[in-house]
Amino acid sequence: MQIQSVRMKNKTWLSPLPTSLDSENTLILCFARPGFFAQPQLKSLKSQFPKSQVVGCSTAGNIAGDAIEDDVVVATFCQFEATQVVCRDFSVGAGGASVATGLAIASEFGRIPDVKHIFILSEDLKINGASLVRTVADELKRLGSTASVSGGMAGTGPDFGLSETVFQDTIAAQRVVAVALAGAQLQVTSAAGAGWDRFGPQRMITKSQGNLLLEIDGRPALDLYSEYLGPELTKSLPGSAILFPLAVEIDGMPDVIRSVLGMDFQTKAMAFAAEVPEGAKAFIMKCSFEKLITAAKIAAQEALRGQPQDKPLLAVVVSCVGRRIVLGEKCEDELEIVRSILPKHSTMCGFYSNGEVSALPHQGVQYHNETFSLTLLSEKLP
Repeated sequence: MQIQSVRMKNKTWLSPLPTSLDSENTLILCFARPGFFAQPQLKSLKSQFPKSQVVGCSTAGNIAGDAIEDDVVVATFCQFEATQVVCRDFSVGAGGASVATGLAIASEFGRIPDVKHIFILSEDLKINGASLVRTVADELKRLGSTASVSGGMAGTGPDFGLSETVFQDTIAAQRVVAVALAGAQLQVTSAAGAGWDRFGPQRMITKSQGNLLLEIDGRPALDLYSEYLGPELTKSLPGSAILFPLAVEIDGMPDVIRSVLGMDFQTKAMAFAAEVPEGAKAFIMKCSFEKLITAAKIAAQEALRGQPQDKPLLAVVVSCVGRRIVLGEKCEDELEIVRSILPKHSTMCGFYSNGEVSALPHQGVQYHNETFSLTLLSEKLP
């Protein structure tokens, strides 16, 4: 297994492309802020790696090792020795069709012999991430597949415009890209950590519609939420809401984080990044920089338990843009700690996302917000 990362700036690669890694077992991950990766450069890349599988997405920041880079394209080349790489893209359609897309992914990949892992990169405007992930997980289980799942929702720029995915030599909106990795020698682990603190007593979601929270404990959602924030922070809404997400129990999993997207000051309703089911237990959360960073460290340690300690790994990080906003300059501290835990000469790449897909320790795969997730890949060869 050979891995190399190369950066592009101002439409020029900053070091030679590793064309010797081109093969049917090569996966190329491309991440860039919207507008930084033009179609001609992508076609040129694919022409130099005709056998390889090229996938990626737009980001709210690129992760290259323990650094965050906004003005480059980061391409990571991973040539497996004994792992089959299968990539497909799926049209979202006018209505979103999250369930249909999830069924298509699971049906396409769940029957591949010895499939170990499915990595998903999705646009985030038409697709309901929570519904997509749940459908993939449920259908894989129905098919008898034990494949694990991770990935994330493509990021956007400051204007929160269209998110895009990369598939082979094409950049497109309203698409979902998925990668299946199969083979007995593949070792893949993933983990996630949030690190938010519960703020106040347990609450009950008594009225909601999809991602719209209407009442908590029988009271208008925004009224109760504002009581927690106090008058000064309430004046700063909706901006201050990034510091106080909601933790919801979903499918028996506690503390699945949902970030606030907006609120209606007349109806007192609040909109979240994914569903907030009626009848679910919930907590308002608050942040501690130290605990957010510690959660990322624990996630890395958890993922490493199933990996060799003496071999370089490919580590793919998907972390929420909300964490980047909250942590500010401390984001690179988080990445440095995670990088220091990985085996020597490992390669870490990834992006800041609008939603994360990963399993929490001892729990099934779930769609998250405000969470750090990590997928580790290696091969166990004689």
